Amino acid sequence: MKVLKYKEVKSSRECATCPPGRDEFQYLSSHLAGITKADKYRKFLSFQKQVLAKQDVWKSDFTGSKVAMCHEKKLEQKLQKICVCDPEEFNRLQVFGEVFEDICNSSLIFGDILKEIKDEYELYMLLLLKTQPTEQYKTLLTHIQGLETRRVRTADLDQAREELRALVMAIKAALDRNDK
Repeated sequence: MKVLKYKEVKSSRECATCPPGRDEFQYLSSHLAGITKADKYRKFLSFQKQVLAKQDVWKSDFTGSKVAMCHEKKLEQKLQKICVCDPEEFNRLQVFGEVFEDICNSSLIFGDILKEIKDEYELYMLLLLKTQPTEQYKTLLTHIQGLETRRVRTADLDQAREELRALVMAIKAALDRNDK
C-alpha cells in the first residue's frame, strides 16, 4: 500500500513560509497481510503509528489545555515580578504582549490572525501614546496623586465615629435581646 509520509508541523507560519516540498510516499504492507491474528494486530498498530499518527495527537494535547495552563502560569509568574506602582511604566502591557506572542507562535490554526490582531493593537496603542499631550497628562497625574494623599476632614471623621457608636449600641442591644 502506498501512503503519504507524515510531516510534523510546529506552527502555521512554518506552513506558509516554507515552500511546498515534493510529496514523499512510503510503502506499507496492509494489516490484512499478517499470517496470524497477532501479526495482523501488530501490523494494524504499526499502521496507526506510522500513518494515522494518533500518538502525536495525544502527545500534542489535542484540546490545548496543557498549553493554556502553561501560558497562564507564565503570565502569573511574569506579572508577579513587575511593579505596578508607577502608572507611567507599561511593563504590564509588555508582559501581556510577550505571552500573547507565545500564544500566536504556538497556535497552528489561528496563529497568523492572532499575530495580525496583536500587531494592529500595538500600533494603535503606540499612536495613542504618541498623540497624548504630555503636559496635560502630567498635570492630570499630579492631580490624581494629590487626591490620593488628601487628608480626611475632621467633621467627616467625627460623623463616621458617631454612626459607628450608634451601630455598636444597636448590635449590643440586639444581642442582649437574643440572649434572653
